[in-house]
Amino acid sequence: MRLKRFSAVITILIFLLVATVGIARTQRKESRWTVVEFPRGRTIDVDFRVVNFQILRSFPRSTAPVGTAEDAEPETTSASADSPGPRALARVTRGDTTTSIEFRLSRFPQNAVYHLYAIDPFGGLYTVWKLTTSDSETTIWHLDTGTDSFMLALSTADTLKDVETDTHVFMISAIPNGVVIVDKPRN
Repeated sequence: MRLKRFSAVITILIFLLVATVGIARTQRKESRWTVVEFPRGRTIDVDFRVVNFQILRSFPRSTAPVGTAEDAEPETTSASADSPGPRALARVTRGDTTTSIEFRLSRFPQNAVYHLYAIDPFGGLYTVWKLTTSDSETTIWHLDTGTDSFMLALSTADTLKDVETDTHVFMISAIPNGVVIVDKPRN
């Protein structure tokens, strides 16, 4: 009788332990950044997604209408190409020794300064570009970096300490099709 009770208690404890571990794994905080490796010799279109709508709301209304609701989120992805909101797009081509990026901002405030960061798998910086928009609706830059694995982050600040928490980062590259996701090192 004691053995049956002991077995039942052990079985329940093992079940609770397994359930707790499973719940803990599913509740792990998802990161807002993902580094990808770009394939050699192919051009990959990279869309951007908004991570800080407050910065976009501060844009002049004629450039990026925010709608009627106070907390409405403006459309900002390539999927909404007909939308009047701001848009960022990169065309990335990896060569033998460098990776070329054609970076495009549309419907952003004119003559404004932004910083584009190429982020490595550790969250550090590969490259930083200072970008000034033109007087036209769309501004295009031709940039190069010496790496094949990175993500892009667009910021209003000229320094970046942590892409995960920096409030000046307002758009980051989405994960495009046809790339390999690079594992982040565990702390």
